[in-house]
Amino acid sequence: EFDRHFAYRSDIDGLRAVAVLGVVFFHGFPNWGRGGFVGVDIFFVISGFLISTILFKSAASGRLSYLDFYDRRIRRIFPALIAVLLACLLFAAVVAWPKDARLIGKHVLGGVGFASNFMLWNESGYFDGSSGLKPLLHLWSLSVEEQYYIVWPVIVALLFRRRRWFVRTLVALMATSFAVNIALVYTDATAAFYFPGARIWELLIGSALAYVAGRPAGLPGLIARVWRAPPERIEQALAWAGALLVAAALVLTTASAAFPGWWALLPTLGAACLIGAGPRAWVNRQLLASRAAVFVGKISYPLYLWHWPLLVFPAILHGEVSRLERIGAVLVSFALAWLTYRYIETPIRFGRRRGRTPFALAGSMALLACGGALLMGSDGWIDRYPNEVRAIASAEFKFDPAGHNPRGCFLSPVQGPTAFDDGCVAEVAPGTPQVWLWGDSHAESLYPGLNALADGGRRFALSQFTASACPPVVGFAVAQRPHCREVNDAVLTALIAARPDVVLLAANWSYYDGTAGIERLDLADLQRTAATLRAAGLPRVVLIGSLPRWEKSQPTLLLDAWRAAGTIPVRGDRFLKQRVLELDRPMREAAARAGITYFSPTTSLCNAAGCEMTVTLAGTIFPIAWDDAHLTTQASQVLVRRWQRALLGEGLTVPVPVPVAASAASASARPPSVAD
Repeated sequence: EFDRHFAYRSDIDGLRAVAVLGVVFFHGFPNWGRGGFVGVDIFFVISGFLISTILFKSAASGRLSYLDFYDRRIRRIFPALIAVLLACLLFAAVVAWPKDARLIGKHVLGGVGFASNFMLWNESGYFDGSSGLKPLLHLWSLSVEEQYYIVWPVIVALLFRRRRWFVRTLVALMATSFAVNIALVYTDATAAFYFPGARIWELLIGSALAYVAGRPAGLPGLIARVWRAPPERIEQALAWAGALLVAAALVLTTASAAFPGWWALLPTLGAACLIGAGPRAWVNRQLLASRAAVFVGKISYPLYLWHWPLLVFPAILHGEVSRLERIGAVLVSFALAWLTYRYIETPIRFGRRRGRTPFALAGSMALLACGGALLMGSDGWIDRYPNEVRAIASAEFKFDPAGHNPRGCFLSPVQGPTAFDDGCVAEVAPGTPQVWLWGDSHAESLYPGLNALADGGRRFALSQFTASACPPVVGFAVAQRPHCREVNDAVLTALIAARPDVVLLAANWSYYDGTAGIERLDLADLQRTAATLRAAGLPRVVLIGSLPRWEKSQPTLLLDAWRAAGTIPVRGDRFLKQRVLELDRPMREAAARAGITYFSPTTSLCNAAGCEMTVTLAGTIFPIAWDDAHLTTQASQVLVRRWQRALLGEGLTVPVPVPVAASAASASARPPSVAD
């Protein structure tokens, strides 16, 4: 009954065009392509439908072959993917800085192994690099698809001829996956996005549609059992309903939505309605099957692969990408997509010499994996740079949050106060002063310097209570950090009970400005928190202002300057965020009103010539920050020693100076040429 002919449908290529254009315009022009990222969900439904159609036809005729299925997948997926991965490896090896080169090598490995979604899921977090600097970020969706096609053919082979069991299994899998999606999107949005168990319901919608389409009269016939109407009217209604759902998804869904969640029903059900309507519906026949739409649909896969790296490469090289660069990247991606389709995809998929092609493609992927592994193992080929530059080049990817602070004393976004380890409160010998550090990750970045100054507890006992993106302000609620309020309540109670000699309040104060989904911090609340500590009789409370922040990572700024001029600058103000400087005065005034001490890192580090960007320790130059603001371990040690009197008071000052400024002459080696 199922094994009937499925002709090529040009309208499905047109639907592919809608999906890929949505994604491209969302990435290239976010203000225009607001909800375009739902194009990936449309792709999932299309893929589930087309691939399941092939599987069902083979299973119905008793000719389902795993080797034949994966031979088709390799010919379809590998050629364009190899071209894009090779381009990314070349960019990493020739142009990118070691940090970016190492990351690209890692993601090439993830792309080759179709494990990008798990890799990106594991990378996500407060200290994760910006997604806008990962040229292979978009391969997560391809990985989810291929993981689905490892399991789905086995289920089809085992159950397809047992109709009742097959339908029950399909429905159960779809319902379970959707339930996992709904559960995760409100508790762990990153898992909901990348975990295949939370996304396969979208592919299963396409698979279910393929099963229904293989029956007499297809989806319109199934609907006709409930709605007694002519098939033509049902087809037209389905197509228009699908078009409206897809349009609503593109217009109404935003990046801040709880996605996928319930929102993902708009594009997936819309795509299912359009496909289920069949090629005769007016929307499909006149719009989706138009020549322009079909052309874009045919190159949609290489276009999807090319567009994102081309948008990211300029961001890696010089930060902000101009509109002109974005337009150029999109146009070039169309050109490369057509060239890839015409001269790589088509000859390999449909060429005469097909017997050895899968082995050659698999071998090429293995070579790319070796290239990615070499970039990872060599820290982005860092040996091509002179010694003076390596400490700067390695600063970012050598950062290890687990080794930067005591175990369990720096909480992740999902942890509450019970996660603080017992060792966060230092053991205090009789007569030993106590210093408590309270704040977010910027407070945490002061820990290495304070810990070195404490000298193993011989000078003072250092206790730490820090949590990512959670400033030390009682009552401050952060939607993205649901436990922040209770964390601060618990720390305040512990502080008052312990009555330490010095309390240091530090945070990335300029971050809490009401943008990027973070609530605005009211300085009056900060002032009340400080006043509460003073009223409790704590002898010394110090409010530490914001560290200088930059639009780009500081090591990248230093390396860019070295590449341009051959020297590593001591100071700079290019890409410096002015908000930090503007906030200094009102914070000083809030501290004065609360009766506590204020210390300004920007006053110490910045002058008319800009802010310090490097320190020297044991004869080696290090950047002050390993990203846009967080102190490197070396800078923390140097700067805290410099600031010790202002932070700890006269009684805990260690009279041992260390060098704090780097000589530009010591980093005067010229950048290596291509020949090097």
